Amino acid sequence: MADFGRSFLDMAEAMLGKSSSYTRSSSCNILKSSSSELNANDRCNSDGGEAGKKRALSFMLKEKPSTTNNDTSTISTCSGNSKSNPPQDNARPFIDSPSPDNNNKKSERRRSVDFKMPPKRQRMTAGNYSATDIVQELNCAMSPKERKEALENAMGTFDHNERDIHDNEIEAGADIALVKTLVFLEFKANFRREPIKANREEITLEIGTVLKTLECVYRASSDAVGKSFNRVGTDLLQILVVLIDDEINDSARKNEKKNGGSLEDTYSYVHDLVLRKATKIIGHFARVGMATRPMARFPGFLGSVLNLINMRPYSSIPFEARLSCLWTIANLACNTDNMAMMMSTPNLIDSLVTITNRRPNSGDSIETIMEILRAKSIASRSFLNLSWSPENKILMSENVAVVLALSRLVMERQAPYKSSKTMQNVLVQARRHSIASLRNISAAPRRSKISLCSYNSGKLLDVLTDVALNETDQYVVDLSFSAIHNLAIEETAEAIVDRPALVLALKNVLLEDDNNNDDSQEGERHSVTCQCASATILVLESAITPDKPSYENLRELLDAINPSNTTELNVPITTSQ
Repeated sequence: MADFGRSFLDMAEAMLGKSSSYTRSSSCNILKSSSSELNANDRCNSDGGEAGKKRALSFMLKEKPSTTNNDTSTISTCSGNSKSNPPQDNARPFIDSPSPDNNNKKSERRRSVDFKMPPKRQRMTAGNYSATDIVQELNCAMSPKERKEALENAMGTFDHNERDIHDNEIEAGADIALVKTLVFLEFKANFRREPIKANREEITLEIGTVLKTLECVYRASSDAVGKSFNRVGTDLLQILVVLIDDEINDSARKNEKKNGGSLEDTYSYVHDLVLRKATKIIGHFARVGMATRPMARFPGFLGSVLNLINMRPYSSIPFEARLSCLWTIANLACNTDNMAMMMSTPNLIDSLVTITNRRPNSGDSIETIMEILRAKSIASRSFLNLSWSPENKILMSENVAVVLALSRLVMERQAPYKSSKTMQNVLVQARRHSIASLRNISAAPRRSKISLCSYNSGKLLDVLTDVALNETDQYVVDLSFSAIHNLAIEETAEAIVDRPALVLALKNVLLEDDNNNDDSQEGERHSVTCQCASATILVLESAITPDKPSYENLRELLDAINPSNTTELNVPITTSQ
């Protein structure tokens, strides 16, 4: 029986020795594996060739999770003491230690296996490659076949929406590797001589693939994207501006040759891919606060973005690219250092006005209609951000096209598809941004207030009155009363009182306030609206004297809101005078 036990152990050890060809005592043993072992893996895991070798090596690198927190290494290291456990040629993945039963001579050749629980594995992404593996592969890829395989692996690994993992990818240098690849392709495409047409198309497609992969990486947090912008932003922006300009020019030339017809399928795909991903990357940079100032001042940047927005026909540019550019402009306008500069940028305000005035046609698809509505909403947000600057308030109040565009947009309450809640929500956002812009513009100096109220027979006051009486979104209604309050001064008081509907709106708000005991956030907002209405009436009462024709309208308003004592509201004004 003892002989049987000894022979069984011998057999088990022999089997373990044969199965340990993939193991090693330190992290270096994997990298020193013989070429015969690699070739064996090639035959087992692939069809052979260089691609199989890479997959085999990557499999070996990822076979065991890292036991350390070092992101630059994916090879596990031995956790035992090297003195008590010296490296062995046939060491198993787990640590072998001498048997504690030293008194039993028959167990001298026995070994106890020290099982250790592996560390908790991070969530793997598609492709099962680590960011470090991908970066190394991208940096080493040179031939077209190697670059193609590296980009395929990178796309399979980076195409997800896990923000924390994207942060780790940027930490590993994925953005740097991809930008270097982009620089190499741009150099290859434009070096010294005009490239062959076929080669140019292949390179452009590869550039689009690099941009697609890089956009995936930039789905990271704003902090990580900001870190990337600090190290590659200037070089990458230069490439993106050139790419956008080239694609716009090529599209314009092809449209002229086609007489407005559709583009070739292959060219259209590559063209759309480059523009969609280049503008998306710009949008990722624009959500980093510290990047908005250098972006807005980057040579040629705003001009390229505006050229894309204004490209005609609209179908010649992918709608995602146009929306990304509008979104970028809106974010750049959040920076107070950019507001005055952007307001004076040629064609910027005119481009936004054109977008807000665009109307869907009867034969447009739902996708086109949604693009139009979303573009209007983003453009109105750009106006809102720009209107915060005191200098811009004056300039925008004097720009008739801006005031009319915002006035029209704030009146759009009917969605093309009544049952579509998405369209309704987009329209509500556009109306909120537009009325907020008008509220800001109406806070301009006195001369601008007079111009706003007198232009086109007081069209702006009529719009604000309509919003106050007929708008379904209470937030928009509240902002309309804020705008009316901003416009109410002695010189505009008669224009306000001469509109019975506007007087009625003021009266309704104050009468509702008497019955409002709501302590919620909505109730507090309504209370602010009532304060605006009350302050407006005080201005009107001080400005409209009994000798003026519009005094009767004001008198009716005062009697309605305070029937018990019609002179009570006059007391504070008289005292202050």
